Amino acid sequence: MKRLLDVVRVLLAALVLGWVVWRLGEDWTGLHLPEALHWPSLVLASASGAAALLGLAVLCAAGVRAAGLYRPEHRLPYLRMWLQSLFWRYVPGKVLLVAERIRLGGLLGIPKATSVVLVLWETLLLLAGATLVAVVAMPLVATLSPAPLVALALALGAALLLLPWGLRQAVARVPWLSARVPHLVLQVAPNSQLGLVLGYGVVWLFFGASFVFTCRFMGADAGVEAGLWFVVAYVTGMVVGLTPAGLGVREGVLAAGLAESVGSPEAVAFALVNRVLMTVVELVVIAGSTLVPMPDEDEAG
Repeated sequence: MKRLLDVVRVLLAALVLGWVVWRLGEDWTGLHLPEALHWPSLVLASASGAAALLGLAVLCAAGVRAAGLYRPEHRLPYLRMWLQSLFWRYVPGKVLLVAERIRLGGLLGIPKATSVVLVLWETLLLLAGATLVAVVAMPLVATLSPAPLVALALALGAALLLLPWGLRQAVARVPWLSARVPHLVLQVAPNSQLGLVLGYGVVWLFFGASFVFTCRFMGADAGVEAGLWFVVAYVTGMVVGLTPAGLGVREGVLAAGLAESVGSPEAVAFALVNRVLMTVVELVVIAGSTLVPMPDEDEAG
């Protein structure tokens, strides 16, 4: 069964990527790009992307602190833990990402099961932050209705608040879990979770700004709508998880969402340029994080 699912995943990924390449090739003759590029916007796009990545690493450390697992001497290694694990998101399924997170978390005294829970919790916080940004931004885009996102925000908020309680109840009632996760914490106060959600909202603003500046680098008069659709597309690629880092899914959603305002081929072109830019920024930031020394295994725990 697992092999069948892997085959289906690869076929779906190939289908999505093939559609993006076909669509871009078909519309290439209608693609209107400027003769002169706006290089300051490229600098701002890169800076915004780097700020978003570093913000996510800082919020990871803040989550560790809120969960009661923080050690002051590891304040920089926590950042490396998140950033170095990010590299493995280019492998579909996020299995290697979680495995690397568990390995590095172990060096910092975080139990294996707790690392998995923290990854799940961060994902919910990330989704809640994206929903918050979308709810705030949607009224600024006249052609879109905020009602679906308001409902989604309420659902994510409820799931976020209930997660720690549900985990505690599960550990208390299920012997299999209690034997393997004896010190599972995540007893986080609602105001702490709200602060983290707001932080993730700021990160999404940086991601959206990176795409907007990428569009402006290529001559488009992009604004709130482009940034909003980028957040929606990024989340879609993250949730679907068919391709490495949402490759193809993000571009397809952007092509559909921005077709009327900037044109479908232009939207895909902007998304691909931003993808290349963010990949370079990610690799530079990740490489920089590896300069932070990690404690030896003998020192962990």
